[in-house]
Amino acid sequence: MSVSFSCKCAEREKPIQDRKWFVSQFKYNRSAFNGYHATWSDYSTVHCLSCGAAGRTKAKYADTLPLGDQEVIVPCSQKNCLAHITMTYLDLSMRKPRCTFCKTLNETVG
Repeated sequence: MSVSFSCKCAEREKPIQDRKWFVSQFKYNRSAFNGYHATWSDYSTVHCLSCGAAGRTKAKYADTLPLGDQEVIVPCSQKNCLAHITMTYLDLSMRKPRCTFCKTLNETVG
C-alpha cells in the first residue's frame, strides 16, 4: 500500500461526491510497529472501487468519503434483471457481488 493515494483511473476526474472511493481506516492505522493496535494518525486509507487502488492520504476530501462499513445498494449488471444488492463498501472492494435474484456475478459496481 502506498503512502499517498494514487488512483489513475477515470474516477479521479469526477467530482469528489461522484467518485467510487471509500475510506477503510479514518485517521488511524494499525502496524507491527505499534503492536497492531489502532493508533491515531493524520492519514486515512482510501480505496477506489473501479481500479482497486488503495493508499493513505491526509487530504481533506477523505472527510467526505463514505466509510467502508457503510452499506451501498448496487443494481444488478444483467440487462433484464431489476434486482439490487446491498453490501458494504469494504465487501465490494474484496469481491464481486452475486445477485440473489438472477444468480449472476456482477462485473460493474453501481
